[in-house]
Amino acid sequence: MLKFGLKAGCMFTWVCPDCGAEVDVAEKACPRCQSKFEVDSTEDTADKLPRLKETPEPASKSASWSLKPTQLALFLVALIAAVALAVYFSQSRGLVLEDLPEDAIAEPSVTGGSGLAGAIEVTGLRFRYDDQFVPLVQAIVINHSNRELYGVQLAVKLNTVDAPADASPLATFEVALEEPLGEQASAEIQGQMLIAGTIAALPPTDRLRVEVERLN
Repeated sequence: MLKFGLKAGCMFTWVCPDCGAEVDVAEKACPRCQSKFEVDSTEDTADKLPRLKETPEPASKSASWSLKPTQLALFLVALIAAVALAVYFSQSRGLVLEDLPEDAIAEPSVTGGSGLAGAIEVTGLRFRYDDQFVPLVQAIVINHSNRELYGVQLAVKLNTVDAPADASPLATFEVALEEPLGEQASAEIQGQMLIAGTIAALPPTDRLRVEVERLN
């Protein structure tokens, strides 16, 4: 087996397999022992050289963003749903009352829970019993006028909103304010109430018709 060496001056040499002398690459025999030797062909030598492992080219950026069939299907479904919602809301905003059938427009329901006597309103009704089982009423009296009111006295009758005007009231109470009621001001009152039955039998406050009468 031939070995390679390197002399000073960057000259390649052979190493004689018989005597170990360094021989110039141009020589066909060893000048020391006259031993002849053959040099492997360039092709044989090249075959013995290590080969570099082929490295696959990295995937392009466009390939890394490719979608699977299931992902593409989900994307299309989401896109169609978004477009449908946009169309729906754009059309619903353009609706006007004339587009609705007549029977779809309901009349406003009759509500209660408050009553007026001129500029004075009685509202915010709440009912309870005291320790002696006497029915009490709490309410808010509001002055909607632009002047202060003195000695306000009121008589209040409660009935259902659909009761006839001459029907007997379900409950009655009176209001007498000792302090003046300022302009655009309110006061909370509490007093006894006469009731035909029990508090539990009264309808909800929004179904009560509150009739207020000014006594002074």
